[in-house]
Amino acid sequence: NVNLDGVRVSALFHDIGKLECWAKRKPWSEHAYYTYKFVRECLGEEIASHAMKHHMGSSYGDDYRPKTLVEKIVCLADNLASGADRREVPESGSYIPSPPIELTHVLNPNVVRSRVDSARLAYISQTLLRRLGSLEEDFAKDPTATYVKIFDVLKNSELRLVPADTRKPINDVSLWNHLKLTAAFATCIALEGYEGDDPFSYRFALLSGDANRISTFINESLRLPDLNARSTLINEATKASGEAISRLLGPECLLYAAGGNFL
Repeated sequence: NVNLDGVRVSALFHDIGKLECWAKRKPWSEHAYYTYKFVRECLGEEIASHAMKHHMGSSYGDDYRPKTLVEKIVCLADNLASGADRREVPESGSYIPSPPIELTHVLNPNVVRSRVDSARLAYISQTLLRRLGSLEEDFAKDPTATYVKIFDVLKNSELRLVPADTRKPINDVSLWNHLKLTAAFATCIALEGYEGDDPFSYRFALLSGDANRISTFINESLRLPDLNARSTLINEATKASGEAISRLLGPECLLYAAGGNFL
C-alpha cells in the first residue's frame, strides 16, 4: 500500500523547481534540485525527496533517481504525462534555457500566448512559497485537506503562463497543465496498484459526461423564464458533476468542466 496524498502531492510538485532553475539559467537537469529546495521549505524533507526523484536519464545522478514506491509512481506518471502532452523529440532549443521563455499556442506554434523573463519566473516561485507557507504539520494532521489547499493555490497561480518545456515546438503546454496531468496519472496508478515502469502494463479511461441533456426537459416549456434558466441549470449541473468527481478521485482527475460537459 502507498499513501495516496503523499503520491499526488509529490507528483503535483515534481517540476516546480523549473521556475527557479530557469530564472537562474541553470541546466535543465538541475530543476530536480530546485524542486527539492522549494518543496522542503513548505512540506519538509520526505515529500521534497519524493518530488525531486522523478528522472532516470543519464543527466541525473543516483541521488536524483527514483528508489521508493512513491518516487517510482511519480516518475512513471511524469513519463506518461510528457508523452500525452508533448512531442517526444523537440526540434530546437537548449538544455540551458535563456529567458524570456515562451508559451506558444497548442494549435499554432507561431502564436505566443505568454513570454516570461527571469525576474517573473523568480517572482512566481517566491509568490507560491509565500502563499503556501509551512504546511508540514498540516499535512501530517490532515493530508487530504492540505493537498486540496495546495492544489487550489497552484491552480490559481501564474503557472498557467509558464511552459512545461522551453524547447520548440513542445513549449505549447503550460507547467500547470503538466503538473496536474502528472498528478492525475499518479493518482490512478496509486489507486490501481504499481505494476512496474512499463507504460503498457496500465490501462487508463477517460470519462466524458454531458449535462446538456437537461435542455431536453427545459425546452418542453416555452415560457421565457424557463428558457432563461437553461444555461444556469446546465452550469450548476456541470459544477455538481465536477465536484462529485473531485471528491471521489481528487481535483487533479477532473481535466475539464464547462459548457455542460466534463472530462
